[in-house]
Amino acid sequence: MFSKVNLYIKKHLASNIGAYALVLFFFLVGISLGAISINSVNSEMKSQVISYIEGFLKLVSNKNFDSSLILKQSIKLNLYSIIIIYLSGFLSLGVITIPVYLIFRGYCFGFTIGFLAQNLGNNGFLLSLISILPQSIIYVPIIMVISVIGISHSIARIRNRVVKKIDQSKIQALNYSILIMFLSFVLIFGSLIESYITPVLLRIATPYLM
Repeated sequence: MFSKVNLYIKKHLASNIGAYALVLFFFLVGISLGAISINSVNSEMKSQVISYIEGFLKLVSNKNFDSSLILKQSIKLNLYSIIIIYLSGFLSLGVITIPVYLIFRGYCFGFTIGFLAQNLGNNGFLLSLISILPQSIIYVPIIMVISVIGISHSIARIRNRVVKKIDQSKIQALNYSILIMFLSFVLIFGSLIESYITPVLLRIATPYLM
């Protein structure tokens, strides 16, 4: 079974290497835009964001902190991401909307890390790694895989409309849905890390960083 899964993954990567390069490109563009946009944030807004961060760290440092609240929020946000990409895969415009979403996701990623590093120095950079990196190890690759699958399905639907292969389109839609559903469950592991492991790391590191 594992050999079949391994073979499928290799075939998938080989046939979609160009799509992965494109998806990575759009994500990096978003990160770059996010990092650049930090300079446009005024001092009042910076103070508000820093106050929010400090408040959040104090909340996480509390031993009675309820991690289930972060878990619910994390799963909800991940579901929104999946739904956006999944539905875009059924549209001809999916080849546009999915890259736009990747730029937005990269923008948030780049802005957060850049903001912390710029305003809190080395401590801010370390803080961003501790608070973002653990779950991102799962989030980023899975979102990219889902994006590639979504773009591929969008292109396949365009081709099927041209050659009028309705039956093939139904089979592709079923396979597409099953893959997205499976990858959605994988994202839950990222939510668990974000909710139960990252807060512990923050609790340990906060006294040394702030």
